[in-house]
Amino acid sequence: MSLVEFLLAIFDIGLLIWIMNLKARLRSLDEDLAHRPPEPETLTVNDLRLLQKTLLELVQNIEGYTESQLRKMRVQTEALHTLCERLENKITDLEPPPPPVVEEPKTTRIVPLSPRQGLAHHKDKDRIIDLYKMGWTPEKIAEELRITRGEVQLIVNLS
Repeated sequence: MSLVEFLLAIFDIGLLIWIMNLKARLRSLDEDLAHRPPEPETLTVNDLRLLQKTLLELVQNIEGYTESQLRKMRVQTEALHTLCERLENKITDLEPPPPPVVEEPKTTRIVPLSPRQGLAHHKDKDRIIDLYKMGWTPEKIAEELRITRGEVQLIVNLS
């Protein structure tokens, strides 16, 4: 869950609690009005009924407005989520892939070249060049192919 979604969820919960509190207060006012004798000099029963009707309409308007705002926020949250996914994909596309990690013993085998064998005919020449173009260091290539770093460097320099 992203931060925006989390904040919207907290906002949703706050609005729901506020609406529930308003409803409870209205019920409490209703009960108070029902059990209290009318005060003849200030309000009439018709005045109280009109006030009750007005308050109920106000609560319904607030609930409708709140629900419409929540729908808008959800749409905006979905749009932001989609944009975040697109950004993550673009960032992933822009980052070069890390060279593959090969876990092998840290030993390097030294194979001397015979006078008959030239570097142009080295058995791993193409693989060395490919790994070097992929961003591998000569040390890693030598370790992977179990040849000397000098061989790798020489083949890379000559190609």
